Amino acid sequence: MDTRFDDQFFYYADKYDIDFSLVKGISMVESSLDPFAIRFEPKYEYIMPLKEIQRLARLCGISVDTETMLQRCSFGLMQIMGANIRSYGFIENLTSLFDDHSLSIQFGCRMISGLFKRYKSIDDVISAYNAGEPKRKVSTKYINQEYVDNVKAKIKLIETV
Repeated sequence: MDTRFDDQFFYYADKYDIDFSLVKGISMVESSLDPFAIRFEPKYEYIMPLKEIQRLARLCGISVDTETMLQRCSFGLMQIMGANIRSYGFIENLTSLFDDHSLSIQFGCRMISGLFKRYKSIDDVISAYNAGEPKRKVSTKYINQEYVDNVKAKIKLIETV
C-alpha cells in the first residue's frame, strides 16, 4: 500500500480529531493518491460572489475567468473544490496547491471536521464530502452510495494492513 503521504494524513487527522483511515480512504477514492490530480466541474455552482472573485483574481494576478474556473476545480489528494478552499480564507493562487501537497490534506480534513459537526454518522459525512450533503434516493441509499461504499472498503483495507 502506498504510504508516501501517511505522515501528513496522520498529522492533519490528529489536528482535526478525525480518523486517519477515513482521511486516507477518501484520498484513495478521490485521487488514487495522485497529489497532482485536478478535475474541472463546470456545473459546480457554489463559487464565491463576483466581487470576491474579482478581488482574488487581482491578488493572484490572473483573470476573473481563470479564478472562476479554478474555483470549479477539485485539487490534489483529497480533491477539495477550489471554492471550498477559498471559503477557508486561502488567498494564494489555487495552483499553488500543487507546490504543497499537504494543503489539500489540511483543507480536506478541515472540511471533514466541519461535516462531523453537522452530521453524526460516518456514512453521512462520507456522502456529504462527495455530494455537499448526504442526499438519499427514495430508498435508504445515498445518491452517491457507490462512493460511500468505495470509501468504506478503503477504510477497511487500511485498517487491516
